[in-house]
Amino acid sequence: MPLVKIHVVEGRYDQARIVKISGAVQAALMNTLRVPPEDFYQLIFELPKDAFGTRRLSSGCSTPTI
Repeated sequence: MPLVKIHVVEGRYDQARIVKISGAVQAALMNTLRVPPEDFYQLIFELPKDAFGTRRLSSGCSTPTI
């Protein structure tokens, strides 16, 4: 029984989109790892925007600042 932790930035996704993300993650677990549907263990954390220190790289990727 896998435990999934999902972190999202506060205000970035509405409740409907978080439900879609949760469903997609669970579907991937069931299809890839053959996790039974009743094994649904997810923790979803909505973190404040200021908890993420990021900077934009020229390649378009972002990475945490140190």
